[in-house]
Amino acid sequence: MRKLEKDETCVKREVIQMVTRGTFQQAGLLDGSADPLTSYEPKYILAYKKYGCNFGVCFFDTNTLKIYLGHFVEEDPSLVQSFRTLLSQLRPVEVISEKELMNSSVIKMIKNSPVSPTVTHMPPAKCYSTHKTKSELRVKYFAEKSESEWPEALRELLKEDEQGDGLADISGADLAFQALGMAMQFLEDAMIGERIISTGIYHRYLPETFSSDCGRMVLDSQALQHLEVVESAAGHKEGSLLAFV
Repeated sequence: MRKLEKDETCVKREVIQMVTRGTFQQAGLLDGSADPLTSYEPKYILAYKKYGCNFGVCFFDTNTLKIYLGHFVEEDPSLVQSFRTLLSQLRPVEVISEKELMNSSVIKMIKNSPVSPTVTHMPPAKCYSTHKTKSELRVKYFAEKSESEWPEALRELLKEDEQGDGLADISGADLAFQALGMAMQFLEDAMIGERIISTGIYHRYLPETFSSDCGRMVLDSQALQHLEVVESAAGHKEGSLLAFV
């Protein structure tokens, strides 16, 4: 702390970080007093970008610096069910969504999650395009690295984006990069963007192989629906197992 000058009466203070449900540092992890294998439960923040029936997702844990990137690109009615399964697996504490493109069914699904997350509605002006996201990565976060030195998950997405994956005007990699862009803006607003994005441990999110490492059995969306865990057969929380617990 800076010493007071003779004619000063107080010490100038500045905001250095904005703390939210997802960015709060769990006590004991930094100094090693807590065992992360037994006492830590991930606090994921999920950013998603929706285009038609397709989703791009980026979710991360600021304590472990794990960042996952992925997308659902199949033209399949079960796609939204896959997003529901992801919510059940992650149990995110915060969700970031583009304000002008909010979908009522998706918002309802999020609010009816077993652990209701805080929803941040990101203004369109703050939602990075794919080009803007790549530019920020090159100029700001990985300025001292060539693209060949980027984390493997990011290199794979770059390659996918160059090749395209069958959508007429936007690729699954595009959606994933745009979701990452919203996550980057969220972290910048919290004043921890450079620490998380530059040093993060990047992984590809593949629905068929993903495990949230929560040490619990995970039910997929079909099981949740048939057992009426989150919603009753009528589509309401009332009458579900969650309402009775």
